Amino acid sequence: MERLQASYPQVLQSNASLLYGLAQAHRGAGELDKARHVLLLYVSQFSGTFEASLAFLERADLFFQENRVEEATKRMINANWSVTTMPELAHLAFLALRCGEHAMTVKDYPAALSLFQLVPPKAQLLRMQSEKLADLSERLARGSGRSLTARNRHQHTYLQTLQSQLSQQLNALESSEDYTPTFYLHYGQSLLFDTQFYKAWLVFEYIALKDEYPKKVREEAHYRWIVCAHQLEEWEEALTIARNFVDRYPESPLAPQASTSLPRRT
Repeated sequence: MERLQASYPQVLQSNASLLYGLAQAHRGAGELDKARHVLLLYVSQFSGTFEASLAFLERADLFFQENRVEEATKRMINANWSVTTMPELAHLAFLALRCGEHAMTVKDYPAALSLFQLVPPKAQLLRMQSEKLADLSERLARGSGRSLTARNRHQHTYLQTLQSQLSQQLNALESSEDYTPTFYLHYGQSLLFDTQFYKAWLVFEYIALKDEYPKKVREEAHYRWIVCAHQLEEWEEALTIARNFVDRYPESPLAPQASTSLPRRT
């Protein structure tokens, strides 16, 4: 591939199949910088296609794979993602979730919120991913009976590979633990730290009253709900929510703070 790249750069750059194959060869060899470079070339050469969007996503993922989380996060934030056109929604959602959590650790809460907007709850993601897989399968069925040009043949092969990946992602997602409660908690925390207190209140209230969510997540959300009421100077509401917290979680290490640390209205 590298000999071809050196001898026939124009041929390679105009051939989607060869260019994508070169990126995967570099990735398989552990040459992640070279893989990212070729994927960037792929994105620029075939801009506007859904393959280019996936190549951009894969390029961000390569930064994450090298533990260059800051670089991955920057690229995720600066891209114009569309959940209506992206076929690999699960890949997009989980990369956005990881990058959003990183943004929280460095206290970049607006960035975290932007990334969290790309993460649907698990039940919705399952439905959307199933719909994307069905659309892709239908598209492949329509194209299989046509005579294919070289470029269309590459896209057809690419779609077949993508279909297999989406099926694997969907199976893994169906059997995995629900990330939704923890995700909502982090989303609410980002809103709180970004001083969007009323929105944070609504998120924490929803989590706190969701009986099927894990107790630890509900407990944390309930306490943050008190904090939101305090920040909004809703003193009576804060006291009521705090009393309910102590009733529900009397053994919680947060119970003393919930019952005594809130200022009273004078």
